[in-house]
Order: sequence, then C-alpha cells, then structure tokens
Amino acid sequence: MKDVAGLPLYKSHKTVRALEIAGVSECEMLATLDGFFRYLTFKDEGFDTYAAEEAMFSRYVPVPGDFLVFYEDGYKSFSPRKAFLEGYTRAEPSALELGAAARQRGVAHY
Repeated sequence: MKDVAGLPLYKSHKTVRALEIAGVSECEMLATLDGFFRYLTFKDEGFDTYAAEEAMFSRYVPVPGDFLVFYEDGYKSFSPRKAFLEGYTRAEPSALELGAAARQRGVAHY
C-alpha cells in the first residue's frame, strides 16, 4: 500500500510497561531454554538481562535506544525510539509501585 493518507486515523491511548534497550546480543542457542534467543540489556538500572525469543526479531531488530514494550494483555514487542517517544509519555509511579520498589530494594517502611 503506497498511499496511506486516505486511511482512517487512530490515536493511541494505551498504557504500557517498557524499558529502554541499552544493548542487543547476537542470536544464540541457550542450553537452559528451548530455542534461539538474544539477550537484551537496559538503560534503566536495576533490571536483569532479558532473554528474548528469536521470533520477536522476525519483523524488527532493535538497536540501543529503542524500547522493549509489554502490553496489558501479555503481548510484547519492540518499538523504535522515535515512534515510542512520540506515542508515549512516562507516567509518574503510583504510591503502590513506589512501595513495592522500596521493599524490593530492602528499604524499611516507617
């Protein structure tokens, strides 16, 4: 489809969870998991390396600065940096999220 100007226009109003990608490894077979994976590291501190299934890379291979996006229905995908930042604004964490993060780090609750 060459001319998309006449298609219906939609505006996003989804809430997602996402991490900015710092690095993407080459594809490799993991003995502990079934199949081929690539490791992702993240710019945000405190998050483990993520083993992404090779099937996730069939449409797009992310580069540092892109985002790994988790949707409420369990779907996950990559989003190029420009598209992600134009479509989403970082939300302030809720009190519940702040409390959970503090407990995870071992900060005492008073």
